[in-house]
Amino acid sequence: NYFDVERSADGKNYESIGKVSGHGTSQVMNKYNFEDKSPLIGTSYYRLKQIDFDGQFTYSSIQSITNNTVTVSSDDVSVFPNPATAEINVTVQMQKQLSSEILILDLSGRRVYSQTVDLSQGQNQFKLPLVNLPSGVYFVSFVIGDKNPVMKKFIKN
Repeated sequence: NYFDVERSADGKNYESIGKVSGHGTSQVMNKYNFEDKSPLIGTSYYRLKQIDFDGQFTYSSIQSITNNTVTVSSDDVSVFPNPATAEINVTVQMQKQLSSEILILDLSGRRVYSQTVDLSQGQNQFKLPLVNLPSGVYFVSFVIGDKNPVMKKFIKN
């Protein structure tokens, strides 16, 4: 009848993350696919629960996948106050602990400040000094691995 796609973070407790319709009893090979739209960071365990038309079910073997991809979007970063004078507060929401470089860039893209920071899972907050910067428009940039940097614009009075 259908397949229930189940995922677990610990290999013991599974939850359904999707359903794929079956092709019934068939003598030919059928191909199925499913994409986990919100994969967990780290190792995830997946299995299929095959549900027959009569309600009986069986489980597939368990497959594990390790996802080390960390994504940070513009929505995960905030800069305040804006405009700022002596310093700005930067918050970033992280899915995983890692080190990153935080930069302040001027309008021409020139680095005017940089600092390596250790980001923990969850919300992180930093204060960045602005006293040596002239008034103008700047960008705070996070470089996460080999991904494109996340940038937020702010004004220094």
